[in-house]
Amino acid sequence: MTMRRFSEGGEQYAEAMKSAHKRSAEKLLALACANGGVFIKVGQHLAALGYLLPEEYVKTLSVLHSRAPESSLSDAKKVFEEDLHLKVLLQSFFSSQSGVNCFQVVVDA
Repeated sequence: MTMRRFSEGGEQYAEAMKSAHKRSAEKLLALACANGGVFIKVGQHLAALGYLLPEEYVKTLSVLHSRAPESSLSDAKKVFEEDLHLKVLLQSFFSSQSGVNCFQVVVDA
């Protein structure tokens, strides 16, 4: 979509900008959810920049604060085993916990 057909400052221009921002924010949300990890964190940070970013980004990305995709316990274990070499600590994990809570178990250990 091109913005050249709208006069800057007009009502149609403002609506087209809102629509463009909403589409872009939804693409960023999909990117963060698909890639996980640090992409979720970046999305959460962007959602907190209401003083800087258009409202469409803040509203769309704010779901990453409360409804971020959770990692499975097996995915979290894999990270600890392969990247952090903390296999000994993994023996104290409870199998009923989700991947999101695994970090707290390691901190408590």
